[in-house]
Amino acid sequence: MAPYYMIQISIAKDERREERSQAIMKALYENEKIVNITQMDGISSRIINFRVTSNHLPSLLAALDKMKIGVSYGIVDVIPIEATKPDDELKNQGKRKNMRGNSLPTELLKSGIRAQASPSFDYIAFLLIGSIIAGIGLATNNSVTIVASMLVSPLMGPLLGIVFGIVMKDMKLICTGALSEFIGIIITWGTGLLIGVVLPFLDPDSINLPQSEMTGRGEWRGLAYGLAIAIPSGIGVALSVVGNVVNSLVGVAISAALLPPIVNSGMNLTFGLIAPLWFENYEKRNIHLRISGISMLLFLLNVVVILCLGVCTLIIKRQAPVKKRGARYEGLPTIHREDVSARHLRRTSSYPPANQLWSRIKETNENEIGSLGRDTLV
Repeated sequence: MAPYYMIQISIAKDERREERSQAIMKALYENEKIVNITQMDGISSRIINFRVTSNHLPSLLAALDKMKIGVSYGIVDVIPIEATKPDDELKNQGKRKNMRGNSLPTELLKSGIRAQASPSFDYIAFLLIGSIIAGIGLATNNSVTIVASMLVSPLMGPLLGIVFGIVMKDMKLICTGALSEFIGIIITWGTGLLIGVVLPFLDPDSINLPQSEMTGRGEWRGLAYGLAIAIPSGIGVALSVVGNVVNSLVGVAISAALLPPIVNSGMNLTFGLIAPLWFENYEKRNIHLRISGISMLLFLLNVVVILCLGVCTLIIKRQAPVKKRGARYEGLPTIHREDVSARHLRRTSSYPPANQLWSRIKETNENEIGSLGRDTLV
């Protein structure tokens, strides 16, 4: 997360601009956490920008919502500042920590979470790749391969969309996440079904199934272990995204293990039905069907607990819903080139084009530059 953010407020240059800009400037000057306040006029709008620490960004955006800025009128842009020169300009700002920790405002999170929650070609491709890898790992009893499939799995993204949709009261985001998760379940479970069908024909040693990696996800006591893992996973997922700690999200996805249980369920279902027809005196049919059902329950348990704990965590972090645009929102006017007055054209035409400025710089007397000292320019 960037230590500082530049906030830019644009309001239309109409009959109410003075009243609105004075109210905004008064509120900004009364807040000692805001620095470098600047106001300037453009052709169609008045712009006010300033800097604020990441600690105070959520409360600032909430205050702007209360003033109806970006809701009933104007535009609010939030721009992260990655570096400042001199680098100690803002070092003494924002040292006081929030007991709830730093968290990105909902406005900055929503677009990224919506992208993760939306179905796409990459989403489907990674699901297929992860499902195949998981199926191979389960069939060969290879835990390393199963862990690799968890790293590839994108099933956590739609769950995040559902969690944020519930907290932000965004039904569209909830539906998008639910649809993507349903598609993911169908693809992964269907891949497991297909692997279970072809496995007896491709591997004669599959008569020795199920292996320990399969049975471990198909025992009743495994549900208790799954619950113990899902509880911290739900909290960790919400914290990792709100705090913009993407690496921990990968670790949480591994511990939650959403992908292997679904693939395991599909594989054992079809293998349990086909293996008795392919292998003589095969008596493990009921074992495979039991593993299939419990594996699916394990996945559903993880999903429900992660959703509940994720919502609770965001509420504790005070992740507020995004204010929607008001019904009587006043936007900025659109200015076309032909609408610009002759006064503005004359004002801008008095400046030389950029290429002429660059030519003048190149033609500058080298002796004059040298008089400044070469060390000064390095």
